[in-house]
Amino acid sequence: MSVSTTRPDEAIDLIMSGEVECIGAVWIPILGDAPCWPRIEGPATNWRGRLLANSRPIRVAVEANHERILTARGAAIELMRGIWAIGSSHTESQRKHAGVTLVVSRELLENGSLSMLCNAAMLDETLVRSLAESVELPSGDGVAAMSTLIGRLHRGAVDRIRNRDAQVSVDRRLSDSYEEIHLLNSLIDGLVLGGDTDEFLRKACVE
Repeated sequence: MSVSTTRPDEAIDLIMSGEVECIGAVWIPILGDAPCWPRIEGPATNWRGRLLANSRPIRVAVEANHERILTARGAAIELMRGIWAIGSSHTESQRKHAGVTLVVSRELLENGSLSMLCNAAMLDETLVRSLAESVELPSGDGVAAMSTLIGRLHRGAVDRIRNRDAQVSVDRRLSDSYEEIHLLNSLIDGLVLGGDTDEFLRKACVE
């Protein structure tokens, strides 16, 4: 599904999913008053996405705290040891778009609930630990520093789609105006002083 064929909010979520995935995080859209959970599959190398989106304890924690997360002005909130949530919300012309970015920090490996979360996400703990230790996970302080970046990514995604929609609206209005001008020109061309009124009206109706 391309960005150009989705609704504005879906397009923003699509962009954000790709942007935060690049920094090892997962984007959870907030639709209405509830998180909209993606089902993330794929290879074990995508352990962070599968762990964050598919673990029931993480889902429960986000659902219980998503209002607090969104009103924290982009500050990182530790849901449980080593699992962080960063809320993003943008309102423009009474249109609100919001979501939560979930991030794993290295504290999860040191003294977090990795075993419980892996079981909940149906992941092999030994494999996940091995994969996690092969990458540089941020510390809790590092996650807090990411919040500014995520806020900017969200604002950029919103602006990109809003600008796209504005351009589409302008293009549509120009197209409609062209058709109206073409119609007027056709009618004017059919006007002949002293001509047959019935014939003119018939041509006008055809146009």
